[in-house]
Amino acid sequence: RATVLPGAKPACTRTLTGTHNGRLEVRDGVTCLVGATVRGSVSVRPGASLVADGGSLAGGLSADRAAVVQLFGTSVRGSVRIVRTTSDVTLAGGSFNGALTLTGDPESILAGNTVRGRLSCAGPVADYGAPNRVTGAQTGSCADL
Repeated sequence: RATVLPGAKPACTRTLTGTHNGRLEVRDGVTCLVGATVRGSVSVRPGASLVADGGSLAGGLSADRAAVVQLFGTSVRGSVRIVRTTSDVTLAGGSFNGALTLTGDPESILAGNTVRGRLSCAGPVADYGAPNRVTGAQTGSCADL
């Protein structure tokens, strides 16, 4: 267990709870998932933000040039690809069943997670003393986490 203090959480412009069936596309603003289950892939468009607290994503996650991506205690089945986020990437206390790739983000916090798959990072990454358990290969700046 770790306490991670990321940059300020952005104010939610849309909040989802319960179950969402099908693909979820975050087009703009800040979408917050509070204990939500998403049964489908999640994509975050340029400039948009995703904040998830608990819950699960059952189709993977992709974000390209998002403003913020924060997942706290969230379970993700499927690959995760977060590329060129402009502000904050924080993945803490979650579980990832699939490849996890972080590329070109200004700084990523990857703390206290379980990753069952390949972990690949290109860019600064910190675990703040909360190690991650990884069963696949670790490459790039994630090799030493």
